[in-house]
Amino acid sequence: MRNYRKLADVHKELRELVFSRRVKGETRLDGERSLAELLHTGRPTVSKALRLLEEDGLIQRTKSGVVIEPLRQKFRYAYVAAVHMINNTFWFSAYKELWLELERLAGRCGIQIELLPYDSDLPEQLPEFQARLANFDAVFFSFAFFSKEFFENLLRQEGPKVFFLSELLTQDGFPLYALDNFESGAMAARILLERGYRHPALLAPKINTSSIDFRRRIDGFSSVMEEADSPFQLFSSKLLAGVEELSLLQQCVTQLARRGFDSIFFLDDQWVMLCEPLIEAGMTPEFGILAFDGNMTASTHTPPIDTVTPGTIPLARKVCEIIFDWETGYFRYDPSVHFRIAPEYLRGRTLRPCENC
Repeated sequence: MRNYRKLADVHKELRELVFSRRVKGETRLDGERSLAELLHTGRPTVSKALRLLEEDGLIQRTKSGVVIEPLRQKFRYAYVAAVHMINNTFWFSAYKELWLELERLAGRCGIQIELLPYDSDLPEQLPEFQARLANFDAVFFSFAFFSKEFFENLLRQEGPKVFFLSELLTQDGFPLYALDNFESGAMAARILLERGYRHPALLAPKINTSSIDFRRRIDGFSSVMEEADSPFQLFSSKLLAGVEELSLLQQCVTQLARRGFDSIFFLDDQWVMLCEPLIEAGMTPEFGILAFDGNMTASTHTPPIDTVTPGTIPLARKVCEIIFDWETGYFRYDPSVHFRIAPEYLRGRTLRPCENC
């Protein structure tokens, strides 16, 4: 027997289905009978829910079926990113990838989002940047260099609704929709353990180990390894940058195996070039190499390195979903929300196969 469900629940699921179809670039829904079977309810309930969607302006019911209407956008949205104005490049490639994915999905959904770049090397442009912010209804901040006072002023001025897309941006009064760095570290630890590695090393440049995202990545890795009673060690030079630091870290990496370590997790994939001597010497995958692929460097390495990659595609989809709900009157802005997107694992050629996976 069919479960005759509440109209509100069916209406909500149909709205989500409309959004899902729009993300895929599709323009139609199934017929009432198919939708009733899909949602495990009766046709009368589906018919009433479709009528509500039609009143929302999301669909149009015709003799030939249900057509998804183009979104009639009423509000303006901006994506803020740290950009070098001189050569028009992003400071952080992960947020460039997020922007490109967001732009692609928004285009499919019929949503317009504007890129609003900011260069912290040009502080004299801040007044102009602030003036531009006032033209938007909602602004999504990827990591960019702004002071605490900057965001406090936004709160006092009751300007656009602000969303943070990075754990490096956390402040009361604004919701956070970000990549989950704690789970990135935890996933890396689980992957190594599943493949039989029991004594891993973590590697990171000194300048990064104190930042919020790196600390959460380390904490996630540590929590899983400690529960499994597997020892690990974090290696980081005491220098801040430059050739000397690279030389020290290179020596560290090449000596790990003889010091009893069986694998390494790179907390920042821009340093994966340090593992090339291990690969060239044929030590992998017996000595395992895994990297957090924040800059898309590890997965494009030759051979590809096994990576834990940030969930930029789901995060871009979440931003589009927020805008879709905002435009259709179903989004509630809640500054207390801290929503994190889980990472994904991309198979490379630097880890042993998983026997029990």
